[in-house]
Amino acid sequence: MKFSVPRSEIFKAIQTVIGVVPPKTTTPILSDILLSLENNTLKIYATDLEILMSTEISVDGVEDGALAVPSKMLAEIVRELGNVKIEVLTEDNYRLRLISDRGIYKISGDPSEDFPLMPVSELEEEFDIDSRKLARMIDKTIFAVSHDELRPALMGVLFQIDPNEFKMVATDGHRLARITNMDFSASVSAKKMIVPTKALNLLLKNLSGETKEVKVSFKENYIVFKFDHSEIISRLVESQYPEYENVIPTSNKKRLQINRELFHRSLKRVSIFSNSMTKQVRLSLKPEKIEVFSQDLDIGGEGMEVLPAEYEGEEMDIGYNAQYLMEIIQHIDTEDVLMMLDTPVSAGIVLPSEQLEKEDLMLLVMPVRLTETEEAEEVSDEINEYDTSNEYWEDDD
Repeated sequence: MKFSVPRSEIFKAIQTVIGVVPPKTTTPILSDILLSLENNTLKIYATDLEILMSTEISVDGVEDGALAVPSKMLAEIVRELGNVKIEVLTEDNYRLRLISDRGIYKISGDPSEDFPLMPVSELEEEFDIDSRKLARMIDKTIFAVSHDELRPALMGVLFQIDPNEFKMVATDGHRLARITNMDFSASVSAKKMIVPTKALNLLLKNLSGETKEVKVSFKENYIVFKFDHSEIISRLVESQYPEYENVIPTSNKKRLQINRELFHRSLKRVSIFSNSMTKQVRLSLKPEKIEVFSQDLDIGGEGMEVLPAEYEGEEMDIGYNAQYLMEIIQHIDTEDVLMMLDTPVSAGIVLPSEQLEKEDLMLLVMPVRLTETEEAEEVSDEINEYDTSNEYWEDDD
């Protein structure tokens, strides 16, 4: 293999795929990236056996070939070379030589045949989607996924695809995020699949403002995202997603509307005084105002603020994990945030004060039960009433 290329172009390509490389692995080849040259096109691959990402760039090719090279070492030397043109060639014994006007660098590699490419047979269905809409949908849901390995279905984002509607859903049992894109049309059959968080984070990271569309292809066990000159192939999570619709309340009539930024800053300040384990804050809802209160009996501290708000309903005290509530609020774009509530022990719905055209964003957060002490009990009984047989909705405590 032999080619030359501007340092900036190959470095950008390496950075595109290097996020797939696992930080720790017992399989040394997974620490490599694969360089494969054919004519004047260099393809670069990285994989962790669950996800394979590739990108391609144009180079001045001299001799075709392929070699797997340690990703960290290659990325570090290319980053430090500055704005120069690099000549790259392979030597005997699987060594890669980089030549610039500043020196010669040699890296020991591995046979390309040892690099585990993911063979994917012909995909069944596909559709195109505007990259900005796709990025928005991922951003509005991915924060709510679970990190509990005992709940594999909740460690990904649910894609619900219909010919005229596209939904994404994520939940960790304490909060739920759902966004629906109704400006969608595709010749596909109704489909549900769970996409791993890592694949979506990689996609989100690499969707630039210049990207126009993303082609999404899928079959039973795989999903493929193609954009610009890159491709992400990911295995789907093979598990059953819980019937999340059953936990979305339909009788929440108490309405709270409050300035989003004001509310978020208040929660951030007052939660400093919350218990470090529970992060509990109490909201006292009253006409035209709410009181935000928190205390930690262990250290003897407390904080309280009064905020202007529009509240319609009976006066009520309700507790939340401040961290969960703040993350929910951060994913609202409008100046005001709208909360639809029922009782102190039932799920609250959080909405933007105004939905975007042909979009429906709905966020849900579970309260914590207020007690005489700093102890806060996660209110999951509300969920279990809907489906007590579903392990994914059981209380963590």
